[in-house]
Amino acid sequence: MIKASNLSKTYVSEPVFSNVNFVLADNSVVGLIGDNGSGKTTLLSILAGKVEHYDGVLNTDGETIGYLPQEVHFEDVKLVGEFIEKSVFSFEKYKIESALRFLGYHHFDEYQEIKTLSGGEKAKLYLSAVLAQEPTVLLLDEPTNHLDIDSIIALSDYLSSFRGKVVTVSHDRAFLDAVVNKIWELHDGKFKEYIGNYATFEELKQQELEIQQKAYVGWVKKRDRLESLIALEHKKGVSGNVGAAEKRFEREVVKVEVKDPFKDKAVAKLNLTGESHAGKLILSVSDLNKSFGEKEILKNISFEIRGNDKIWLYGKNGSGKTTILKEVEECVEKGILDDGAIRIGNNLGIGYYAQTQEILNFDAKLEDEIQRLGKIDWLKAISMLGRLQFDKSEWERQVKSLSYGQRARLIFGAFSLGNYNFLILDEPTNHLDIKTRTIIENALIDYKGAMLIVSHDRYFVERLGINKILFLENGRISKSEIL
Repeated sequence: MIKASNLSKTYVSEPVFSNVNFVLADNSVVGLIGDNGSGKTTLLSILAGKVEHYDGVLNTDGETIGYLPQEVHFEDVKLVGEFIEKSVFSFEKYKIESALRFLGYHHFDEYQEIKTLSGGEKAKLYLSAVLAQEPTVLLLDEPTNHLDIDSIIALSDYLSSFRGKVVTVSHDRAFLDAVVNKIWELHDGKFKEYIGNYATFEELKQQELEIQQKAYVGWVKKRDRLESLIALEHKKGVSGNVGAAEKRFEREVVKVEVKDPFKDKAVAKLNLTGESHAGKLILSVSDLNKSFGEKEILKNISFEIRGNDKIWLYGKNGSGKTTILKEVEECVEKGILDDGAIRIGNNLGIGYYAQTQEILNFDAKLEDEIQRLGKIDWLKAISMLGRLQFDKSEWERQVKSLSYGQRARLIFGAFSLGNYNFLILDEPTNHLDIKTRTIIENALIDYKGAMLIVSHDRYFVERLGINKILFLENGRISKSEIL
């Protein structure tokens, strides 16, 4: 059993959350949710023993904890086999191999360099090592990010039958509905537990908001009525009555202020500008091949994008999707419009969103970074930060201190300041809370330019007006489908 009493965490005098209390017993599968930056990863890191400085008491005695971070790293190992040997005893290698096959990674090569793996393959490899430890507690931070649909289903089945304790951070509503029996919400630094899956949580949360809205309406009516009374007493000129009315206002309005529960539900709107005429060449890929050592990644890849085509590049982990996007982006970065295999249209504004968010300078301050990315002055920069829901106290934060979702918001805010005919997007919804996902989804729905997107979020992609799907399998385009 895991028990937490009054857990609190503060960063540089700013409270992240306070007074977190819970008891976690066997067969609990918990979905930890909240907006980006609400402290979900911090709480999970405390439970995993990765963060030592916090207030309160946490008891995990007798538990074996398995922890999957948001982004996995393989320090001091270069090959897949080296990582496996480092993770388990030699006679237990079969446990990792079994977990890899369970997650749909059937053809791994122990001599393959880890740096050549796709994001999904790295996630599967790391997660397999976690499962091989046979933990009694699983702590999973965005486990469905990077995983293909078949692997997400396999993981859902595993968690549904797991006999220990699970806490998973996720914004994947379908995944949460399939596996969790509790929801922990972090909101405005406060923690609350709900029994049931995500759909049940939404119903209960809506009921709470409606009750809070009634209280807010009543408070506003009382505020307006007492303000009118104070004005009337001022007009009468009886100082004693004025003082009494003002004291009543302080007691019944100021000290018991009720906030509008829907105020922070408002979603900012970003406009992504840029378009081109229907026949304009955006991108032509012809017989593209790519290998890492002896491993062939891409084989005779050919396709074309014109006008405002929106193409979804779809395939399992390791099929070569990200490699195609990186090859195109490398030509853009070097200013090469035609290298034989890749030809890029003339006079294009091109925006590239990488899974690793490498467009960002992680050591920069927010106010400086949005100026650099958007090529704008300071006043426009702080105005954009406000629209992106970063308040004044956050302007001087370093980019590296932001959550992954907050960084995504920053990148798309910068995109909205430019004019792009072509967007190249590699898993843009990874790490995003539902609010931020909605902001970006709406911006891309209205976008008039061309798009090449990699995503495993079928619901998200289908809303973007995709007109063609390229199915990638084992480094080849196995088929294309015009919608």
